[in-house]
This record gives sequence, structure tokens and C-alpha cells, in this order.
Amino acid sequence: MPRTKAVIGQDYTTLFGTSATDMKRQNHEYVVDVSLHNKVVVNYNILNADNVTLYLETAQVKDKMYWRTTQSWNAVGSGSIVLTRDAGLTTEFLENFLRWRLAATGANYKLTFSLDYFLK
Repeated sequence: MPRTKAVIGQDYTTLFGTSATDMKRQNHEYVVDVSLHNKVVVNYNILNADNVTLYLETAQVKDKMYWRTTQSWNAVGSGSIVLTRDAGLTTEFLENFLRWRLAATGANYKLTFSLDYFLK
């Protein structure tokens, strides 16, 4: 039976600002390498989301600008999504790396969230 490895994608954090044009990304050194896995279950928990959208992005190579959005959230909530390498089957596709990105949708934004990955 294959083992499942749990990885914290982002421990609880709060990000905020005053500019409607702000964009923040997960630090390069904390991008999660999922290249050895065909499936990832992402547990998300968003405690606060004011004037902001949180994106989960995936890419073949983490050093390039080819990150694609695989999921986005702009409201309080929690749940799970499954990402697979079967890109043609769903919009929740998986490449070799995962990161989060925040984009403000209005001034005075605030986001409190966490992401956990279960690699299969």
C-alpha cells in the first residue's frame, strides 16, 4: 500500500495591506515539490478573506514564470480538493510544484488561511 506524506503548505498566517494592486506569493524556498506524487489532497482553511483572492498554483519548473492556477478561493470556508496529473479530466491539475499566491481585489484587504498537503 502506498504511503501518504503530510506536508504543511502554509501554517496559519494573516496577510493584509492597503493597496488594491498588491500581490504576494509563497516564498521561493517554501514551494512544495510534488514531482514524485501522482495525487495530492489539499486541505484548506480560510478564516478571513476581505477584498482578496487566494490562488493555489502549480508549475513544471519552479524557477520559471509558468505558474498556472489550479484552484482559487475568495470567501471564508474550509474543505479539501484533489489534484491529479490527469489534467484533461478536471481543472484541478497537478504539475511538479505547488505554491500559494494572494491577489488583492480591493483596498484594505486581509486574509487568514492555512494549507495542508497530503501527498499520495
